[in-house]
Amino acid sequence: MVSPKACGHTQGRKVVSGEETVIRIKAAVDARKESGSDIVIVARTDSRQALPLEESLWRLRAFADAGADVLFIDALASKEESKERAIRQSKK
Repeated sequence: MVSPKACGHTQGRKVVSGEETVIRIKAAVDARKESGSDIVIVARTDSRQALPLEESLWRLRAFADAGADVLFIDALASKEESKERAIRQSKK
């Protein structure tokens, strides 16, 4: 585990692997199913400061595929990245 947790805007931050993040989302989805709960699973990635935009977008797609209900990338680097993300999402 990468610790301590820090704000997504923190420069030089470290993040867990994409595979680890998907495992965590799947565990939350499985727990929701087992409990019969109607909780909403919010999947957020703080990876943008540490990784390229493409990796952060891959994580969002993987979170959705794993069953997350709400997705977002914290700390996009620019307005252009926000627009690019919105355009890509609208094409799906």
